[in-house]
Amino acid sequence: MNQMIKQLVNQKINNMTPDELLKVSRQYGLSLSRSQGAKVSGLLKGREVDIFDDHERKALLKTIAKNIDPGLAVSMNKLFNQFI
Repeated sequence: MNQMIKQLVNQKINNMTPDELLKVSRQYGLSLSRSQGAKVSGLLKGREVDIFDDHERKALLKTIAKNIDPGLAVSMNKLFNQFI
């Protein structure tokens, strides 16, 4: 995949607001509450996670599972896979 496209996708994900996250999750048929969206958005804010890097993506998903909800980590992985 083109490096510029990867950079744009990562930038969008790393800066998603809770409302944007909810909208995107609904587009892909994933269940996400407003509270969960806010928590995930908070985890992403200020981090520069490269979702195309398996190690970084898995570390983020482990953080989501540990701090928010393991089921949500599974849903977020499905969402990330849509982008990659």
